[in-house]
Amino acid sequence: MTTPSAPLPTVPVEPISFLIGTYNEAERIGDVLQQAVLWADEVVVIDKESTDATRAICASFGPKVRVVVAPFTPQGHEDSVAAIQVPLHRWIWIGTASEIPTPKVVQEARRIVSESPNLDLVYVPRKLYSFGFFSKESPWGVKHYPFLVNRERALIRNQIHRNFCARDEANTRRIPVSDDCCVHHFTHPTAERYADAMRQYFSAESDTEDPGQTIVFAHNTAAVEAAREAGFLVVGIGNPQLFGEADLVIPSLEKVRFLKIIEALGA
Repeated sequence: MTTPSAPLPTVPVEPISFLIGTYNEAERIGDVLQQAVLWADEVVVIDKESTDATRAICASFGPKVRVVVAPFTPQGHEDSVAAIQVPLHRWIWIGTASEIPTPKVVQEARRIVSESPNLDLVYVPRKLYSFGFFSKESPWGVKHYPFLVNRERALIRNQIHRNFCARDEANTRRIPVSDDCCVHHFTHPTAERYADAMRQYFSAESDTEDPGQTIVFAHNTAAVEAAREAGFLVVGIGNPQLFGEADLVIPSLEKVRFLKIIEALGA
């Protein structure tokens, strides 16, 4: 006669809200939401007064998608502190209209936050495609971003590129990247969109940094021009003939020691 084994304890599933900001994203938002409603416990769209069909497309998903209209702001100027309070759940996945998470990265994220619900945040791997292409040699390759946030524990502020930070880095997790475990992020679909984004981001950074005391390393003319417009000191990386607006040009960060760069800037 065998004795039945005791059932294994189950781990409560921690709900996750999917939060996304939009402005005139009618071309892309439908694909993002179609996937998000399949796994997220809640989907919230913060729309910055879109003038196209973005909100109508969101509304077509019915009660699965909640839309909140916020005043228009340029990229990088969003009110993250206010937006993070809108979702119902404490764990919030910060998304954009330019990216789709794979089923495996979602599964891994759910496992982590359910097993360790009191983490500050989880670093999510992004595989970035520029102008439709992915290259390991590109500055936009694979990077981890703190875009799965516990709003009860993380440090949240309106500071571009530092909106979501851990209070204690030891209380974070990093999801390993693979081709089937990542967020596919399609950044900069056109050169025009790239240049416009650079201008808006550098404008936002100039609000929190002293441009005259900050060095920007730029690898293309659009970034050099945008950084110069915002008043930053600019080091162009590449062919000197292409970076006439830069304060200094070096051929490659791999070939020039950082101390040599500082010496050149001070000369």
